[in-house]
Amino acid sequence: MYHDDNTIMMTKQRHTNTVLLLIVLACSMLKLTLSCGQQNDGEQWRHTPKRAVYHWKTTYAPTEKEKRFLTDHKVGRIYIHYFDVAFRDGVIQPEGTVRFKEKPSVNLEVVPTVYITIEALRAMHNEIERRFEGNEYVYNEYAEKIVRRVKAMNKHNAVTNVHEVQLDCDWTSRLRDDYFGLLAAVRSILHDDGLQLSVTIRLHQLNDVAPPADMGVLMLYNTGNLMSEHTHNSILDVKDARPYLNAAWPYILPLDFAYPDFGWQVVYKDGKFVRLASPKEKVEDEGVRVRNEQADYATILKVKGLAENKLWEDGFSSAIIYHLDEQFLDKFTDEQIEKIYGDH
Repeated sequence: MYHDDNTIMMTKQRHTNTVLLLIVLACSMLKLTLSCGQQNDGEQWRHTPKRAVYHWKTTYAPTEKEKRFLTDHKVGRIYIHYFDVAFRDGVIQPEGTVRFKEKPSVNLEVVPTVYITIEALRAMHNEIERRFEGNEYVYNEYAEKIVRRVKAMNKHNAVTNVHEVQLDCDWTSRLRDDYFGLLAAVRSILHDDGLQLSVTIRLHQLNDVAPPADMGVLMLYNTGNLMSEHTHNSILDVKDARPYLNAAWPYILPLDFAYPDFGWQVVYKDGKFVRLASPKEKVEDEGVRVRNEQADYATILKVKGLAENKLWEDGFSSAIIYHLDEQFLDKFTDEQIEKIYGDH
């Protein structure tokens, strides 16, 4: 078959990019082996079991009820959504940055959490295709920007007790190399500062290659097809989760487990998804069908049993509730919350 010079050049470039990615990952693994978790004072930090909760609002200002929840249930770790990395107006940039109206309690270990959109990953991939100096420069460039912004937010808001940063992304196999290259670069930078990197793992990602990170959080929510009018409960359904969990093998990354407390209304028209509405909103759109979805306590316990029976690691794993919001937490009794957190 005939190949012109451009085709040959593109083939060589893709091969070079793949080799460079493997080098980045290998160097990162070597660095992990040699200096994983080394803090500036020489002490080695390790992720330990703690009851945890996600905070996924644009303002950090817990209500008195939410503060009591943290205290009453001995929550020791909070994952705070800091910002998204998005692609807007032709630029990869942060958006949806959280505002701190108060400083998190010093008793809470804070994990800054950054969501990477698929659009931003695609933009990175396209940038790699356009540039000739190699993948690692693109990954390092955005990794440095992410870590620098997290550090600046910590300093500006006097957030202390930070040992870990988390990246969240619903990556696909097509963009896996791009995401993993970014992760390896972020982890390398964090390790230089004695910090570690965690990532979210969705059920469908359990059978894929594990990301280059120090630990993961298995997201046991948003398990169904939100867009389908025929889905029973897209937030959590045993029928959706069971096939993935029954087929799961011990995962290469140690895992924590996140369970939902939230609910919403899913609005359809003519069989097509229209939007999400809050549980309290009175939906009066003409000709629509509304499905009310809630995180059901009995379902949570069933899925919890399946997941933890297969993947729980004594001495490491923790239960996490998503997320810190009294309107949802009020649906559960204290006894139910204790059951979700569990004692291992």
